[in-house]
Amino acid sequence: MSQKAQRINTLIFGGGVAGLWLLNKVKKQNASVLLLENNALGAGQTIYSQGIIHSGVKYALTGKLTKSSQAIKSMPHIWKACLDGQGEIDLSGVSVLSASQFMWSEGSLGADLTTFFASKSLASRVKKLEAHQLPKIFSHKNFHGGVYELNEPVLDAESLLAQLAKNNEQHIVYYDSSDVEFFSSGIMLKNNNIKIEANNIIFLAGEGNQALVNQFNLHKKPKMQLRPLQMSYVKTKLGANTHQLPKLYAHCMQSGAKPRITISSYQLQSQQMVWYLGGDLAETGVKRSRQEQNAFVKQELVRLFPCWCFNFDELEIDSFLVQRAEAKQCFGKRPDMPAVFQEKNIITAWPTKLAFAPLLVEMIIEKIVNKQADSVTTLDLPRTNIIMAKPKWDV
Repeated sequence: MSQKAQRINTLIFGGGVAGLWLLNKVKKQNASVLLLENNALGAGQTIYSQGIIHSGVKYALTGKLTKSSQAIKSMPHIWKACLDGQGEIDLSGVSVLSASQFMWSEGSLGADLTTFFASKSLASRVKKLEAHQLPKIFSHKNFHGGVYELNEPVLDAESLLAQLAKNNEQHIVYYDSSDVEFFSSGIMLKNNNIKIEANNIIFLAGEGNQALVNQFNLHKKPKMQLRPLQMSYVKTKLGANTHQLPKLYAHCMQSGAKPRITISSYQLQSQQMVWYLGGDLAETGVKRSRQEQNAFVKQELVRLFPCWCFNFDELEIDSFLVQRAEAKQCFGKRPDMPAVFQEKNIITAWPTKLAFAPLLVEMIIEKIVNKQADSVTTLDLPRTNIIMAKPKWDV
């Protein structure tokens, strides 16, 4: 079988939100681009994000704007323009689960934090709710905490992936890792005897980045860290009263810069309601077994919502590990910003958070070589229908 070869502008590894966003951006510049994925699109981190487009407020629970909150505060404006169909990427078809979220505390807030939330810098992003404005789960005479509404949207990750992949079937190829041979300027798909050379090779494969960079003889290989989380979900059982779980998008505040619990809601086609749980519950959950985490989740729901009567016989609770892949940091702390490393024509990057995808792509675009190349669609590549990742609670 004769070898087929072609040079393209940009070769992307990784079909999560960052890889797909970059694919769309490069296409808009009329440069040839190909995205390689060895799993379903969004598998790994994107599908298990909570879909929250942060403005950084939840990182400012100490009453001070942290590096994280300062870096991310402009992201909702960029996303909103895209969701309105007026931004750099048209995301007008994406399902917005909620236009806002809530932050609540079990008791009264400290004076410093109350003043901070009332400050001019947060006036457009945070609003304290009066008793008659409270969500159903908090509107009880025995609830004495404070509830704030955040002007931060929550997106459906599946819908976001589908929109970013739309009309890109000819630019996405699924591959088997054992089928790829790497060389300095590109790859060989051995089973198809196809050689693809690229002006730019971009690694946006999350946890898979480390294996990819190890394939190349780079002078200084970027280092990755894995930050495990024990994420959990609560789902109404089939045939159960779906009102057991009202729709809720919220963070329970505690001392420090991490919410005690973060809740996103999803209603399945079966009409089952799901609460997807993160926050400190997920970070500390890695020290617990799956069974211990499930028991802890039940205890937390009772503690945090004493006015709500959960019938746990009608609810399914489960937990699973998610690895957050990030650029290596001192002491393994969470990065404040996306990370981009470049050597020769190879760029390795991690977005850190879903909301940072537009910023990360801009950082990459500034580094890539903007040379035109023949369209990749002329290649005889092993394409299939677009395959989307599904979350564990909907399989």
